[in-house]
Amino acid sequence: MGLSALKTMEWKSTSDRISDDLRQMIIEGQLVPGEQLGEARIAELLGVSRAPVREALQQLVQEKLLVAARNKGVSVVSFTATDIWEIYDARFAIESHAAVRIIDGGPGMRARAIDDLRAVLERLGTAAKRGNHREISTTDLDFHMTLVGSGGNGRLATLSRCGLRRSR
Repeated sequence: MGLSALKTMEWKSTSDRISDDLRQMIIEGQLVPGEQLGEARIAELLGVSRAPVREALQQLVQEKLLVAARNKGVSVVSFTATDIWEIYDARFAIESHAAVRIIDGGPGMRARAIDDLRAVLERLGTAAKRGNHREISTTDLDFHMTLVGSGGNGRLATLSRCGLRRSR
């Protein structure tokens, strides 16, 4: 296998890195529902300008992890039982469709999907053995994104990113 197992490094902008970190903090409960997030304070803590922080916060508002209120800034959203049901219902629809596309894609597509998913499951097992909750969470998300991506519909994979992130 050797170097062929290497994956292309994903380039991420500063705002993407900030939104990834804030998203993970919300998922892990480090940022609690209703907590206000000040753009200036975050920029100061990270040593960056306010522009990438503003962009990151807007991305999380679009993902419905944060809510923006006029003259109050942004705060962490509180999920209702209906919100959670809708997220998992959407995930089921997306992943079921991807699974059908993989099955219908023939032996080659199925073999690639199985190999890719098996590799992610091995990483998930390693993370679980370590008890690293952050790694478990991100690897679990990788599993779902790999499943959807293996279906061969790039637009669906892109659209699902937002919904799958919210379901964590």
